[in-house]
Amino acid sequence: MTKVEKFELAKIKQDKLIKTMIYEVDTDEGSIEYRLEIYRRENVFKGIVYRKELYRMRANYKGGIVKCDEFMFSPDNNFNLNLINYNESEEDIINIFYNELEKNFNSLN
Repeated sequence: MTKVEKFELAKIKQDKLIKTMIYEVDTDEGSIEYRLEIYRRENVFKGIVYRKELYRMRANYKGGIVKCDEFMFSPDNNFNLNLINYNESEEDIINIFYNELEKNFNSLN
């Protein structure tokens, strides 16, 4: 069996990113920013949540060390465990995420 034949036998599953939403939640200590990505494969949907984190970086160059702070989104598994399950619509994903935000932060506007 050739590589092409093996490839044709393999089933490749592809999720399409259909929506990205940014949520900013104000807390007593400041604000927390989340990014919700919604993916679709055929007629099923899943969501992945990222939280914006501050990272302190040090870059080594010939001229010395440069320090800089960078904000990056990293996966937030507190939410992803509930959203990784496939749901029937993108609205399901959004509602599940919003309900989880309300649980974590008590009251939202």
